[in-house]
Parts: sequence; structure tokens; C-alpha cells
Amino acid sequence: MTGLTIENVSARYGAAEVVTDVTLDVPRGDLLAVLGPSGGGKTTLLRVAAGLHPAASGRVSVDDVIVTDVPPERRGVGLVPQEGALFPHLNVARNIGYGLGRANRPWRGGAREEHRRRVEELLDLVGLPRVGDRKPSALSGGQQQRIALARALAPRPSVVLLDEPFSALDAGLRASLRADVRTLLREQSVAAVLVTHDQTEALAMADRLAVMLDGRIAQVGSPEEVYGRPASVAVGEFVGEAIVLEAEAFGDCAQTPLGKVQLVSPGHGVGRVLLRPEQIEVGAAPTKCPAAGSFTVRDTAFGGAHSEVRVEGMGIAVRALCTTLHGLQAGDPVTVSVRRPVPFYPGG
Repeated sequence: MTGLTIENVSARYGAAEVVTDVTLDVPRGDLLAVLGPSGGGKTTLLRVAAGLHPAASGRVSVDDVIVTDVPPERRGVGLVPQEGALFPHLNVARNIGYGLGRANRPWRGGAREEHRRRVEELLDLVGLPRVGDRKPSALSGGQQQRIALARALAPRPSVVLLDEPFSALDAGLRASLRADVRTLLREQSVAAVLVTHDQTEALAMADRLAVMLDGRIAQVGSPEEVYGRPASVAVGEFVGEAIVLEAEAFGDCAQTPLGKVQLVSPGHGVGRVLLRPEQIEVGAAPTKCPAAGSFTVRDTAFGGAHSEVRVEGMGIAVRALCTTLHGLQAGDPVTVSVRRPVPFYPGG
């Protein structure tokens, strides 16, 4: 397989194992997001792939060539660290040129011209064609991250690794920049790995998502699969907002405090179901029989495209995301139901 392959990799810091038996495949043209909490081993895994931290066991391959013991500069891997890590004393063009290697050596004839053309090409590629003479301090945070990406792409790597590259940017800039970066990486046909603890970022950017908990891969799948059918309650609670309810399953349905719900796959016995706030439907209780509403509105909050309704009853309190508030106010009796099937997890 061309791209990045990580096979049964473990890694340690001293006696502590922080990455345990991880296997991942990232073909060229795909972006894999590794999502996990801080301290969960995801950055260490990225450093092993880059050659900056030794693997205690397992192997790393780039374009089907084993590189586990190959120095970082010879792996064909580009790295975009947090906050860009550009050299402040070099201008933008020389920062990008550093990614080409031999950037600080004398160039002659055609080699110098080829170097210059490649830098200009990369500046055009990241949408900053006229900033080559500027110092990084003269650029915005988003522009600096674009230059860091250009530097990583300069030697035409097979693999690009991104270590929380948008964490220092404001929310609006993150959203626009990550869309541009995703498109650019796909156009360059590199295997890309994004390490992040931001669930929104991972779901928005990834072709596939790997959830890493306690140094192990807990689930790999499409963002839709991991969000909609998490492999465990722990995965579901980490990826997005989760509402976990006690349930008793009988085939395709389960009985819960919110009433009967449909299941994504058959289940039996006592366990738990996991649902998302946008799956909860809240409606006004019938005017002639307000007692039919088993729940009461605790509060509401208008949020534009999706507004929030918090309801309580049956010994629980839940948060629903609705496209409209339907005039609901605190204290109103309401009915609550669940739309779309939900996953069931047997056991206590």
C-alpha cells in the first residue's frame, strides 16, 4: 500500500508504555484524524511515525518501505507542528526553502532557479504568493500555519503529519483554514494524519477517524460511523455530546426513561443506549391533557440554526437541539421522543 502504514506499534517513555499495539493504514489522498484526550498517546504516535521517537515494538512503513529505523530526514514525511514553529530569523521564502534541504548551502545555476521556482509554487499553492520576503512575525496566525504547511510539502513527501496545527487560532479562522488545508492535502495526493483533541475538527476534516483512548485505538471508521455507531460508550462520550440512558432491549427496540426507542442493531437484556441531543424531539403537551407530557421545560436558549431546550422528568434531565423553539418556555409540559435508531450496549 502506498502511503503510511503503522503495524502493531508500541512506544514508551521510560518504563511507562504510552502507545500500545497500534495498527493504522493511511493511503495517499486520505486524511486520517487521530482523536483523543490530552495525554492519551496520540502525539507520541505521531512522533514515532515521524521518526522523532523510537518504537518499542512494531514497524512503520512509507510507500511500502519499512522506515522504523530510518532517520526523520530520510523518511519522506513532512511535519506541521503546533503553531507552525517557523524560524523567526528567516523570511518566509527561506522558511519554505528549509523544507527542501540544503537551504543554507550555496546554490548554483539551475539548482538555484529550481529552488526558487519550487518556493514560488508553494506560496501560490497555499494562497500567499507575495509574502516570500516577509518575516513570520509580519503574518497572521493563519498565514503562518499555511507557510508551515508549505514547508512540510516542499520536498514532495508521501506523508504529512499535522500535530494540532489549528489549536492556537480563533474559531472562525480554524473553520476556514481546516477546509482549505483538507482540500490542499487531497489535491497533493499525500497520506495525511491529523492529531487533535477537537472533536469538531476531527469530524469535519477526516476521511477516516481513529479514536485513541489510554494509548490504544478504540475505534476506526468514517466520521459518520464513529459518531453514529460508536464502538463503546467511552468512544461515544468522547466523540461529541452523548446522552447515555439505562435501557432494556428486546429485539429491535429498547425501553428507556424517554420511552421506547428503535435500535441500530438488535439487542437483548439490560444495558444502556447512547443518543445525541439532535436526536431528541420535544413537543408541546396536548392542551386538553397537559398531564400527558411526562417532561417539563427547564430552560431554553435560542442559537440560530439550532436552539437548545433543556427538559427534565422521569428522574433525568436531557438537552435537546431543535430547529425551532415552538414558543416553548420554562415550566411548560412537553412530550419527548427519540428520532432515528440508537446504539445499545449490553451490561451494567
